[in-house]
Amino acid sequence: MAVNLRDLENVSFGTLNSLKNKHVIKYVASSDTYELVSADSVLSSSNVLDGNLPDDFVDQIEDEINVNNLEILGYDGGGF
Repeated sequence: MAVNLRDLENVSFGTLNSLKNKHVIKYVASSDTYELVSADSVLSSSNVLDGNLPDDFVDQIEDEINVNNLEILGYDGGGF
């Protein structure tokens, strides 16, 4: 049993460099491989057309944009 992704035989990440920043691992059932894809592609319109984003993802986003959790440091509203 593999413990690390690099030990799996069905991993197809290509060359890992700065171009792979902001990519996520996706399992592709048709090829039985794990691949790196851009984070934007995970939330592309075709992936959310059913209107059913994963609840844990939605909860995390709600927590992060909740106004009660925002830290506003040194806010200067300027003069009027």
